[in-house]
Amino acid sequence: METKTAHRGARSIFLLCFLAYTVGYITRHHFETCISPMCADGILTDAFTGVILASFKIAYGAGQLVNGLLGTRISPKYMIATGLIGAGAANILAGCAPNATVLLICWILNGYFQSMLWAPIIRAFAEWMPDSNSTYKAGIHISVAIPAGTVLAYLLPALVFTFNPTGWRIVFILCGTLPLAAGILWLGGMQALSGYISALPDAVSKDSTQKEKKKVPILSLLGLIFGGGLIFVVISAFFNGALRDSVTDWVPRLFSGLYGLSSSDSAFLSILIPIISVSGSYIAAFLDQKLFRNEMLTGASMFLLSLVSLLLLLCTIQLSGIPGALISTLLIAITISLMWGANTMFLTLIPYHFKEGGMASAVSGFLDACVYFSAAISTWMYGLILQGSSTPNRLITVWIGVAVGGLLCSTVGGIFWRKRLKKEKLQTEGNI
Repeated sequence: METKTAHRGARSIFLLCFLAYTVGYITRHHFETCISPMCADGILTDAFTGVILASFKIAYGAGQLVNGLLGTRISPKYMIATGLIGAGAANILAGCAPNATVLLICWILNGYFQSMLWAPIIRAFAEWMPDSNSTYKAGIHISVAIPAGTVLAYLLPALVFTFNPTGWRIVFILCGTLPLAAGILWLGGMQALSGYISALPDAVSKDSTQKEKKKVPILSLLGLIFGGGLIFVVISAFFNGALRDSVTDWVPRLFSGLYGLSSSDSAFLSILIPIISVSGSYIAAFLDQKLFRNEMLTGASMFLLSLVSLLLLLCTIQLSGIPGALISTLLIAITISLMWGANTMFLTLIPYHFKEGGMASAVSGFLDACVYFSAAISTWMYGLILQGSSTPNRLITVWIGVAVGGLLCSTVGGIFWRKRLKKEKLQTEGNI
């Protein structure tokens, strides 16, 4: 394949994956901005909101376990299209929900369909990129889709609430139409790229038949976890999940209660968080390439820096008014940014090490499931803590404890991961 054709195809693959994941984030994070209006409307309470957010994460995590394994056999073309269209339908139905129970069911379905996106994207990068450098860059740059989607997830509702403070149903329906359109664009783009994909030596389209004959997944995955050095990655992913999405979920509600901000003001202020957090993956990649050369130790450094940020937050959270809200937003944004840096190490770069065994999708899906199972439990707990306390100090103290746990686990895991990296290096040198 010509170099120019390869780069053009790789760029198109990345842009389609970027679109899919950006839209995916819109259709999961707009919910947080709707919590206050839904509570004011009487359809939700803080406690039941925690149940819905936790249920989404459980459904997403369970879906990652299933779809991560299915992703080793089914082409990303079909997995991602199904995920986008299903998530869109679930959002539109949620916008029409007559009560909290129906809303809960819709959000569980949304969580499952959302789980069809990440692992297939990692497999697409691992197998549809022309070289390892393109694969690495795609894994780093895809992280921009997360804050981009989150910004839009806050911005679109903020605009709706500016004109209609109780228009949360409009938000769900509006956001639900986006993945439906993205799913159609995805299928059209995949059809246009079929020639490029079939020309790749490791293309999914070429080796899918062979992989379907392979007995992959569960036993091979368990072997990697307990015998391949992944156990500390798994535990670190649990700590990462408790500080990543779980903190983000409660930010608009926290600001509304603590600073007395309106739903639209909270949503606009929350936009600062994903804008700042876009730097996290690039900071982590820089430290990994220039200093640590060990994804686990890089993750440990992210936990250490987030610990410092949370300690500062605990000291400044009682500042009042807009200055207090801005300082809190900045420190929370720094914490979440650092956790996205750790997330890139754990869920993107580490699974690349298992590309040769065809297990990149399964490993990434399993680790993402761990993140979301942790986030599900912690989101529910954070809701109870926030509802049972007049100040957020207790909640921030819990976040500090989570950061300490993640720091210790990923540091110890880095020692074991270094042994695997040395073994891979020796194998690579032996093949030259």
